[in-house]
Amino acid sequence: MRFIGALLVLVSLGMLGAEGFWWLTGGSGAEFELASLGQWWSWVHESSLQLVAPAIERHLPGGPWLYETFVQPVLLWPGVIEVFVVGVVLIVLGKLL
Repeated sequence: MRFIGALLVLVSLGMLGAEGFWWLTGGSGAEFELASLGQWWSWVHESSLQLVAPAIERHLPGGPWLYETFVQPVLLWPGVIEVFVVGVVLIVLGKLL
């Protein structure tokens, strides 16, 4: 668990480096803005991102409410921060268990 957490922390640092590089080269406009998790997901594998909403809405009880209330907001948060936080949580849980 600690290894996966450390790997996620390293991935988040790489994501932050990529964001900084895009900003320095003028790819994201004048202001530095972190890309959302949904944006990162679409860059990596767009077709799977497009399947998430219909899959949750069809196959889980309370699907539309669940997607709109929890999943969609998480996809709009900055991806770098989310990956980093999950990595740190896994590291801490790995040390405690």
